Amino acid sequence: MWLAEALSTTQGQMVTLEIDAQRSQQAQYHAKNLNLDGHIEFRVTDALAYLQSCQQPFDFILLDAEREAYVTYWPYLAKLLQQPGGLLVVDNVLSHAEQVAEFKSLIENNPHFLSSTLNVGAGLLLVTAQAGSVKHYGSG
Repeated sequence: MWLAEALSTTQGQMVTLEIDAQRSQQAQYHAKNLNLDGHIEFRVTDALAYLQSCQQPFDFILLDAEREAYVTYWPYLAKLLQQPGGLLVVDNVLSHAEQVAEFKSLIENNPHFLSSTLNVGAGLLLVTAQAGSVKHYGSG
């Protein structure tokens, strides 16, 4: 909700993905009570299916999902980060370091992206495209 609140000051829009319809309904209820629902598009869908079909780049992506799927998500996330200055933030990368090690390696070994891990909370990985390389994406 704090992201939606920030978007309300910039007239930005957010897309949130949730596979569980009941959890999505709870989020919609809270957003409506906070008068933030106009800034959020709620989608009940599988994240991989959405990523595979999505054509629009994003300025900001927060990834906090099933960590075993991150490696599969990466080529699609990379494509969506084509916007100059686009930022991917991945939660729980220190608390679940073993589970995200292969994912982090894909990013760190890709010359088209820069990444940094912050020791905040459970650990945040920040990923952005290298300047001048936003047309190139993928796993290598």
